[in-house]
Amino acid sequence: MKSSLDLLLVDASPSARYALRLLLQRHGMQVRAVESAERALALIGNSAPDAVVTASVLPGMNGLELLELLKADRTTAQIPLVICCPDGSWPFAQTALQRGALAVLPRDRLKHDTPGVLAQIEAALAATPAPEPEPEPEPAQKPEPKPAPSSETAAPAHRFIALARIWKWWRRRLHSRMLDVVFVGVGVMLLEGLRHGA
Repeated sequence: MKSSLDLLLVDASPSARYALRLLLQRHGMQVRAVESAERALALIGNSAPDAVVTASVLPGMNGLELLELLKADRTTAQIPLVICCPDGSWPFAQTALQRGALAVLPRDRLKHDTPGVLAQIEAALAATPAPEPEPEPEPAQKPEPKPAPSSETAAPAHRFIALARIWKWWRRRLHSRMLDVVFVGVGVMLLEGLRHGA
């Protein structure tokens, strides 16, 4: 378990960010603070924190949407996320817990029970298994070279090619001979016709 957690605080209110940052730093936490979920995602992409504490209502993407994006990515799915809402009865609190939020609590509870919330985050981190390394891609296998045709298999192939050539030549010859026969027959008929006409 780390003695000093790296927390990312996401809150649109400058005064709330300042107060919560001081509060968390007093408990030995390293705190980075941003005003929106979009900025939080950019920071997490560069350097993932140990945990995220976010307001439920943010400009643009809200706390639940931030949670869903983090849980959907296997590289950030194990980051504990606490959602703070003004009165603790945020309408989507049950949904947020079902989708993987570590806790949904009123901001006042975070102020008054910071050690308890931090202990909850540390317990979640201690129970989180180390991420498995990405499996290395298997080297591409070269296609096995086709064996050279043996003389036994090559002989029938050569015979087939020779037979095909002979068949083509014979068909051409037969065709031309048939034409010759037709022309001769027509010629004979014309001659017979001329002779009988005379």
